[in-house]
Amino acid sequence: TDGTADIIREYAEKYPDIIKPIYETENQYSKHDGSIRRIIDAAMPSTAKYVAWCEGDDYWTDPLKLQKQVDFLEANPNYSMCYTDVRYLYQHTGLFDDSISLTQKSNITTADLMQSNKVHTLTVLARVELLRKYHSDFLPQMPRFRMGDYPMWLWMSIQAPIYHIREKCGVYRYLEESASHSKDAYRMYKFELSVYDILIYFNEKYNLHSRFLRLRRLKYMVKMKYKIAKQRYIRL
Repeated sequence: TDGTADIIREYAEKYPDIIKPIYETENQYSKHDGSIRRIIDAAMPSTAKYVAWCEGDDYWTDPLKLQKQVDFLEANPNYSMCYTDVRYLYQHTGLFDDSISLTQKSNITTADLMQSNKVHTLTVLARVELLRKYHSDFLPQMPRFRMGDYPMWLWMSIQAPIYHIREKCGVYRYLEESASHSKDAYRMYKFELSVYDILIYFNEKYNLHSRFLRLRRLKYMVKMKYKIAKQRYIRL
């Protein structure tokens, strides 16, 4: 509705050898039925080596972002993927925040990701061969969670280490209301519980020995139920 398809069409006509658009007639993400995965699979030619994401709310700022990432993965075949840092843009104020840095480490392990999701999707470059294996072998067996990217990063980290390029190569747009942010305590409660469900699933499937996950989930449930009740009382 904002004219994005027209802009894509214009670029596709100018650069037909580079831009290969797949137009949607309805929102695929909201269906939660695997449509996004099928679109990504269809978009990857058999000769593709790498895949990068740039979601609609976000954007890249470094013209050499992809080149830096491809150079690294070409030189380091033992890594599954790499990602970069971001600037935060708060949509409601229009202000940038450059102070946020989730980790100072370069080599990211599964244990690091079990602590928190340090990877912003817009910054990722991953190996296509692993992504195809994730889609064909792992994803059909996995329960349906409310997050699509976090399980992917965890699975990738189990296959091979992830590399963190400590440069800000894009902008993550922080919306007041989105899939991962909301003023509604109940929505955030469901989202955060899904995060814990993902962690518990990986912990048990791969014997990662994170003992306190279920206890942390239980404590979070109690805390958020109190917060939701308080929010409803204030509304009344």
